[in-house]
Amino acid sequence: VTAKEKESVRNKLVTTAKKLAVTAKETELINKELRTLDVAKDEFVSIASHQLRTPLTALKGYAGMLLDGDAGPINDKQHEYLLEIKNSNDRMIGLITALLNVSRVDLGVFIVEPERLNLKKVAEDALKDLGVKIVGKQLQIETNFRDDVPLINADLNIVRMIFQNLLSNAVKYTPEKGRINVNLKKDGSNILISVADSGYGIPSNVQSKIFTKMFRADNARVKDPDGTGLGLYIIKSTLEKTGGKIWFESIENKGSTFYVTIPLNGMKKKEGTKRLELK
Repeated sequence: VTAKEKESVRNKLVTTAKKLAVTAKETELINKELRTLDVAKDEFVSIASHQLRTPLTALKGYAGMLLDGDAGPINDKQHEYLLEIKNSNDRMIGLITALLNVSRVDLGVFIVEPERLNLKKVAEDALKDLGVKIVGKQLQIETNFRDDVPLINADLNIVRMIFQNLLSNAVKYTPEKGRINVNLKKDGSNILISVADSGYGIPSNVQSKIFTKMFRADNARVKDPDGTGLGLYIIKSTLEKTGGKIWFESIENKGSTFYVTIPLNGMKKKEGTKRLELK
């Protein structure tokens, strides 16, 4: 190889290195712009959701008053229409609340305020809230709350959200006269929560996507067209930032079991601007 050829190769390498440096800088600028747009999108969702929820909350209140006869008696057909208005409004409020929580999680602005909690009581309250649906579907509920589970420091809204989501999903996706088991026990340095059902299960080919934002399996869409696909995403994202974990096991047409761990030493406190909200 002659000196001239060496110089030519060296020049080409220098030129290539300069082009790569320019490309890297351009890529960095594009990524920065994309991150800015992503933050702007989350902020827009947060603001829009908040503004939408205010009139919907008022509508819910007035519909409830009309159903209760506060403005005078109503006939059966009026009751039917008002009930449909109220139920549709409740679904919309649930979606907006979920979107608000997603934006707070994605922006990292949600607050975690641990306090001494009795997890058994939170679980029992969540089951009580679902009582009408449980009775309506004639579901068999079995609970196993170990006596050695201590009070722990955890954020009440987050823990309520965990139980509400896992139990409402179990009720929703378990057929009539099915079975749901709710367990609470110490497991090493954690408290282990598990909710098992004899429901429709999750197809194996989509199980890797179950914690993805807005994802819903086809069989879930058939059973409940109004779901948002946000609940499990919010729970997983929140637990990862507070020291906990969530995972599941499922066999299609046989049922699912979801597991959640919360450290015995409690959730990590987190500063922010807004708490996560319940439906």
